[in-house]
Amino acid sequence: MRESTVGLLERADLAVASCSELVAGDVLEPLARTVGNLRLRLSYPDDILVAALAGGTGSGKSSLLNAIVDQEIALVGGTRPTTGTPLAAVPRDRVDVLAGYLDELELTEREVHDGPRWLCLLDLPDTDSVELAHRHQVEQLLPFLDLVMWVVDPEKYRDASLHDRYLKPLSAHSRQFIFVLNQIDRLADEHIEAVMEHFIGALAEDGIGAPRVIPTAADPPAGPPMGVDQLVEELKDVLDKGVGLYDRLLVDLEKTAAELLRLVGEPVEFEARAGPVVEAVLDALVAGDESTATTRLVGFMETLAVETGDMVGTRLRELAALAPVAVHEVSAEGIPEVRRRRWLRRTEGQDEEAMREALRDRLEVRVFDPVRDLFQKRGEARAALAELVFTVESMRR
Repeated sequence: MRESTVGLLERADLAVASCSELVAGDVLEPLARTVGNLRLRLSYPDDILVAALAGGTGSGKSSLLNAIVDQEIALVGGTRPTTGTPLAAVPRDRVDVLAGYLDELELTEREVHDGPRWLCLLDLPDTDSVELAHRHQVEQLLPFLDLVMWVVDPEKYRDASLHDRYLKPLSAHSRQFIFVLNQIDRLADEHIEAVMEHFIGALAEDGIGAPRVIPTAADPPAGPPMGVDQLVEELKDVLDKGVGLYDRLLVDLEKTAAELLRLVGEPVEFEARAGPVVEAVLDALVAGDESTATTRLVGFMETLAVETGDMVGTRLRELAALAPVAVHEVSAEGIPEVRRRRWLRRTEGQDEEAMREALRDRLEVRVFDPVRDLFQKRGEARAALAELVFTVESMRR
């Protein structure tokens, strides 16, 4: 999966470059940003899973982190909010490997663990925190993670702040998610299955089908943690199979490329439609009617501008605004009045054909070549974006 994803970057870079002259910077930015995020993820080894624990206050994220690495790293407490800053638990022998990546994510709070050497685990701020800055931190980090474990407890697994703000909008990325029903020690054994089914039903309402849900008790009052070994096995399976490892970034790449393809617009049969317009403009110019030639030309370019829209349409309107001057210059250079009268008196048919060719050459250079170049770039952008979307779709099947 990594090799094919690395190969995808060249297509993605080509798509960004091909659109740079056609769409506004703010329109191109989502695709360019996603390509940058993907390149960042590929900058560290794929034998390390960067996973995060996300969830509301009191769900037990910090206790779960400690149980997974079998080490007291994260502060556990009941003060709201407990997790105010993201904490990265980094495998001891992979500290140097991950340092640059964590620097890029501005994750300054780090602890070393001696648990699974293939797992870098983040404890994120509470998703229902009263602090807006905490929620922003979670939302900014999500695109950079290989996997997110959404941790809920038996009381708040249907919390609206989790489902409406995160799970519903992010349902397209569900292959990147594992759901953890924590604190099952608070439930009677016969009630665990019913709560699990109810939680799965809530996820279905979010648009998440067949979710991976694992029941755990990270810090029971008595006895060892429950379900944590199963959770670790699931995480290792994700890493080994690569299922969903780059899924979030690939989904974002497909989405942003498809939206840009829509904005660039449908193909336009420029050459076929331009031919009759060129002949009409030449007819008018040979007859000495610059006004009619200009009106026909400007009308054609305005029609194309409406059909294409965005920056291509804006550029076409700019060219249309210059058309009257261009038509006048073409006429002045192609048929000086003295030569025109002399040709028409001598051999009218032959002179008129020579005049048309002289006008045609100048009209192509002054007016139609710039428009043709614009549509060629537009076609190249469409092809690059379409290939990118198709490739990502094929990779995600």
